[in-house]
Amino acid sequence: MDLPPDQQGPGARLGAWRLATNKSLETIAKATGLTSHTIVGEWERGTRRPGPIAALKLEVETDGAIRHEEWGHDPSLLDTICKVLALRARRVQPDHDTHLATGTG
Repeated sequence: MDLPPDQQGPGARLGAWRLATNKSLETIAKATGLTSHTIVGEWERGTRRPGPIAALKLEVETDGAIRHEEWGHDPSLLDTICKVLALRARRVQPDHDTHLATGTG
C-alpha cells in the first residue's frame, strides 16, 4: 500500500488494511471491545488513538500489520505482559500437578 508520506501513520494504515480486507468499522470496533464504530473512524483519521489494550487487540486483529507501538505505546508493554503470563503459568501449574496426583482433576 503506497500512501503519501503524510498518510502513512497507523490510522491511515488501519483504514487501508480494513478496506483491503473488506472489514467494516463495526467489525473492528467489536474486535477491540468498543460499542461504537465512530471511534475507529477517529483512529483512522488520526484525530484519536486507541489505548494500549485496544492497540494490542488491533495488532491481533490485523495479524501484526499494525503494531501497538506504532500508536505511541511503550513497546515494553509486551515484555510486561509476557512476564505476567509466565507468573500465572507457574502459579497454575502446581494446582494442576496436585489434581493429577490425587486424581481430582
